[in-house]
Amino acid sequence: MKQALSLILAILCLLALCACSTPQEGSTEHTAAIPSAEKPTAQQPADSLPADNDGPTADPVVTETEKPKVFFPIETPFATLRAPEEFGAEVQTSVVNNDPYILGFFTKDNYELFWLHADDREGELLGTLYGGETPRVLTVVFAEVPPDSENYETLTRLQLGVGVIIDNLIEDYDFAPNELPVVELGEEFPIETSVCTLYYPSRWKDLAQIDVEEKSVKFSYQDCPVFELFFDDMPENPDAFLLGTYVDHPIYIVSYRADESFTEEEQENYYAMQANVNYILDRLSEDPQFFSAN
Repeated sequence: MKQALSLILAILCLLALCACSTPQEGSTEHTAAIPSAEKPTAQQPADSLPADNDGPTADPVVTETEKPKVFFPIETPFATLRAPEEFGAEVQTSVVNNDPYILGFFTKDNYELFWLHADDREGELLGTLYGGETPRVLTVVFAEVPPDSENYETLTRLQLGVGVIIDNLIEDYDFAPNELPVVELGEEFPIETSVCTLYYPSRWKDLAQIDVEEKSVKFSYQDCPVFELFFDDMPENPDAFLLGTYVDHPIYIVSYRADESFTEEEQENYYAMQANVNYILDRLSEDPQFFSAN
């Protein structure tokens, strides 16, 4: 787990550079401009250009070319992923599951690298891909690579290729890194708990099943748990994530996965309800008694 987190930090560093434009495959070479009134032609070399009568002739600038970057394309049902060029020689992919879509990445000698997930929220969040009928949430699960492995440097280098894939998704598509889908919100309704009042979008009022206990509140959809908030310390639950503190009460969240029998529409409702925990947090953040863990 520590290794996966360190890799995600490396990926986030790569994401910070995504605003810088990168040359695309097949881009033309760029030639440095010659600071002179005329450019040389094949019949007129640079050193034969007429001198400026008002000053010395400018020294010709040596032309520089920029080698275009080449990427390895990987086709998926929702996008063409452009991975590092080295993936073509060193990495193979395999569709592990179609619905939800999971694409596995392995070395040519079958060492596990990582798995790219679409819409099942398994693993670390990469971001949301827009442009299709519905937004797709992309996540990644990294294989653990023992530090004492003889292939440690090679395997971790290839795992960091996820950062290149993310950069190119941003370049090629409407991809929002590290974000869940934007959900149009309407009115809200209150949920009274023993610690504070929570606010949740009214669009889910008739679909969500909300069970309030003394130290928790559970949100379900068609009897399938979506997420649960706890108002107490949870040191022994590895699935619990600290959201913040209200007065002296910590607020933890435990998220669940959709039932495999759900239709596509039901899965969309399920994960949209789950994403709207951010609405609860946004409303809590307006209360000066709440302190976010971030």
